[in-house]
Amino acid sequence: MLRLLPLSVTALASLALSQSSVSIEAAKDNTIYSTSEFVSNGAGDFIHVSVNGFGASRRSLLEFDIASLVPAGATVVSASLTLGMSKTNADTPQLVMLHRLEDSWGEAGSNAPGGEGGGETAETGDATWGSRFYPATPWAIDGGDFVAAASTSQTVSTLGVYTWNSTPEFVADVQAMLDGPSSNFGWILIGEETFAAAPKRFNSRTNPNVPSRPSLVVTYTGAGCPTSQVASQTVRLGLPANANALQPGPLAPILGSTWAPVVDHSVFLPSALLDVLVVAQQPANLSSSLGTILVDLSAPNSQFTGAAGAAFALPIPSNCALVGLSRTVQVASVDAAGILELTNALDVVLGDS
Repeated sequence: MLRLLPLSVTALASLALSQSSVSIEAAKDNTIYSTSEFVSNGAGDFIHVSVNGFGASRRSLLEFDIASLVPAGATVVSASLTLGMSKTNADTPQLVMLHRLEDSWGEAGSNAPGGEGGGETAETGDATWGSRFYPATPWAIDGGDFVAAASTSQTVSTLGVYTWNSTPEFVADVQAMLDGPSSNFGWILIGEETFAAAPKRFNSRTNPNVPSRPSLVVTYTGAGCPTSQVASQTVRLGLPANANALQPGPLAPILGSTWAPVVDHSVFLPSALLDVLVVAQQPANLSSSLGTILVDLSAPNSQFTGAAGAAFALPIPSNCALVGLSRTVQVASVDAAGILELTNALDVVLGDS
């Protein structure tokens, strides 16, 4: 007797579109100071924004090697930046904005003393207020060449860890940097630059407090898979042969697609009202009064119910871990009189092409 088990394992369809997240450490950072063309802080443990007590501005530059950790071809879903603020002259809330940089810039060996708020003499290759690469390559505009509109922003006040949340603009930045690594120049962090604003200091990528270093978290989908497998769907009949009624989907079960097998009731139980598709982890070949049972029902399986003759629409998750996964499917069709008959099986292998 055929026994349909309760749904216990999702074999093909009930997984959401797979997402992966990665935390990326800064590849370089620096602080530039409006007080002097000759001052930088490429190797320091801190980065700074806003103005000091004399009204001089400081801005921080950050760059992340996104393409080294996010696979080519991925679609960026969200992005967020986390910084640890380790010093402030006042707890007054202040908006700190992140703007995408439009030119390359340098981080060299300058290392400011003390709290690092005053900077240190720039070394060759450092970014400064006037130079992308000190001393010979200037910014187009002093203070950095960046997109006028902020990609994301965050209000900071007391000491602690802050996150610049995902926005459509921030996601677009990261996607562009992934797709075109040669144009990945990172971002500039700009606080309020009025005389009344209080300076804010964040920990840099070299700070001894590792958890508080700059971190860019990127969530993505649809990346290319490291191994490749051509998807397949093979018809298998029982002994004695079951009705060859279960037809393969027009498209094989490819990651990110919808697989749509269908039962042809023109010659197979035309009075059927209901089709129940069973997805099993292993094939079987067991004789029964209903026909050959071609799926292993002794292990957990998944079941999907639909009107007789309607195609099953089973979304295949875009998850590289599923490449090469094999499953066997068979349909039991039922009519109003309670007659139940079994179709042939389809042995399927999930692939990325």
